Amino acid sequence: RPEVAPGPGFTRQRSRKRQLYVFNESDDGLCDRYQLCIPYCGSMLKWTVIFNPQRPEQPPDFVFGEADNDFMPSILDIKSLLNWDYKSDASLLDVVKELLAIFQHHHQLKLASYPSLEAQAVLMQESTNFPTFELLCNPSSYINRDVPMASFLIPMPIDFSGLPSYLANKNPGPNKACLLISFFPPESDPRIHVEFEPSAELHRALSVSGSIQLPRWGQDGAITLTEYISAVHQVLLDKVESICDSYLRRRESVLALCSLFGRAILEFDSQSFFSAHFLLATPPFHFLVFVHFTCGFPKQQPLLVMQSIYHEDASRQPFTMTFNTYPYSPRWSASEFAERTRIFLCDQAKEFKERSLSDKRLSIIQ
Repeated sequence: RPEVAPGPGFTRQRSRKRQLYVFNESDDGLCDRYQLCIPYCGSMLKWTVIFNPQRPEQPPDFVFGEADNDFMPSILDIKSLLNWDYKSDASLLDVVKELLAIFQHHHQLKLASYPSLEAQAVLMQESTNFPTFELLCNPSSYINRDVPMASFLIPMPIDFSGLPSYLANKNPGPNKACLLISFFPPESDPRIHVEFEPSAELHRALSVSGSIQLPRWGQDGAITLTEYISAVHQVLLDKVESICDSYLRRRESVLALCSLFGRAILEFDSQSFFSAHFLLATPPFHFLVFVHFTCGFPKQQPLLVMQSIYHEDASRQPFTMTFNTYPYSPRWSASEFAERTRIFLCDQAKEFKERSLSDKRLSIIQ
């Protein structure tokens, strides 16, 4: 069992798929009673584990939450409890994993009350992409407008390891994304609620290029669980691919600019490659150039900014010229993009110099 210091407190055991929170409920210093808080299918299962402090080698008793009062598994079905090894640190975790599998099967049996949802669950289990999922089913006497008939939590089988290093997971545990789909009554025409549940770091990574627009239920003929989840799966695959492709194209383009301008480099973003800054000149006039990329690159062209190092406006801001439309094609290679950008800047440099020197509203930077 997990080691917990005497008195109120908690510890955590980490399994491959979820975090298991273990709270010490003992107030007599015996540390013989714990509450397990287990994230499951968008809810939190709260089960109490009771040990015998006089006989620590004996397996513990379990008390399930009020919401699970119809869940009464036979001890004969829980092999890890029958073969309890109090010397093993993983003994409690093994029992919980087995209980969760039995709990899942229990709710699959309850799903027989809703034949249409049961049929969709069977199709899910028979599919090659989404055979595993979590399920919570509520009896018909318990449901109402705010309580679903059933909820499905489906993990999305996507490899996120290829995401750029600047978006790398900084927290322990794997990056993962799940889809929580709840069906509210009536069964003949259910109201369907969909939630996308990525891990915190993955949510940040996927949000870098804007919010994720999930398809609507029924869009493009997706009217079953398997069809809808397949559609969402494809959206996520495309999102990850676009993030990776944009990063690679930005890196190639920034490095091509740095190679072309050589010693004129001031700085560039060496992690995410969103920007590069240069000091250019039409002797003896010098000026700064900022190249700003977006997550939409190469479809969205970079922003070019020319900034004076001599002159400022009435608000004491350096004089700048900004270009968001100029000759550009997303089909250009990195080297062609760099060369075309150089040509454009050379064409604009003369006008920028003349405006900097002739505009009476500008003053010399002090």
